[in-house]
Amino acid sequence: MASKILIVEDITEYQDLYNDLFADSIQKKWYSIKYAVTGEEALELIKKDRKQEIALIVLDLRLENALIDGVALANVLAENHIDKKIIIWTGFPQWKTGFTEEAEKNIIKLIKRTEYPHEFLKDLCDIFMIGNQFEVPGSQAIDKDSKLLGYPTIRKLVKTLPSEFRYQLIEEILPFFPVYMLLDMEKTLPSKIRKILEEATERDTLKQWIIKKQQAGFFSDIPPAAEVDDFMIEIVEKIKKKTGRYYEDFFLRGSHYGKRFSRYIAKDLVKELPPEFRQRNGAKVIYKSAPREI
Repeated sequence: MASKILIVEDITEYQDLYNDLFADSIQKKWYSIKYAVTGEEALELIKKDRKQEIALIVLDLRLENALIDGVALANVLAENHIDKKIIIWTGFPQWKTGFTEEAEKNIIKLIKRTEYPHEFLKDLCDIFMIGNQFEVPGSQAIDKDSKLLGYPTIRKLVKTLPSEFRYQLIEEILPFFPVYMLLDMEKTLPSKIRKILEEATERDTLKQWIIKKQQAGFFSDIPPAAEVDDFMIEIVEKIKKKTGRYYEDFFLRGSHYGKRFSRYIAKDLVKELPPEFRQRNGAKVIYKSAPREI
């Protein structure tokens, strides 16, 4: 039976993008693609799918000019006991609050499209669709806690690949590993790992700032910034006992080989932080307000 992915997306211009994105997988006959621009059109295609060829739905939540949007479609399918696994690919993740409890069981993962490349979506689809061919009918290898693809599916998938394709697959998924794991693998794939780490640093303004400060002699009591998985700024609001005035302390938080650490940032250094990391609602900023008497 030929498996299909149903992509529910209201912007028809994106269809060319998806055709290019999935071209190699379609050429290898792993699956084919169908499109719907509204929830009602998708529902009609699913109802007509008597051979159960649609194995996965890639669903946008906000569908312009649709009577049934993405949230409503997922809820309707669950309400009618139509077991279709769904990957949410949307710019409006806040809409997820509208899902019923039953609908959430069908969702493999919710992805905010502005935070991940399209290739990430393709990798998830490939793993699910190929891995699904090795599962017992009616069973999906979905981890209940993470809602990600289960290990048995991935293991079965990888074991079916020739050695050269296994290497290629590993290279493609490397950017999603934490830094400490990449460092452990650096001796095996030195140039590849180094390139991934450098590209990650280029995208991380906060890490770049910390590297410069470490080179200048600051933050010598924390691990080298290049080896840290992710940095965050924590702003803690406090109250001066004598005056009752509020002030803010800044802390640098990170994770190194699975162990978290936190360091106080001196006031002079806070002034040198990039502006987006000095704002309460800035990226990579955690804000904790002091308790206030009412």
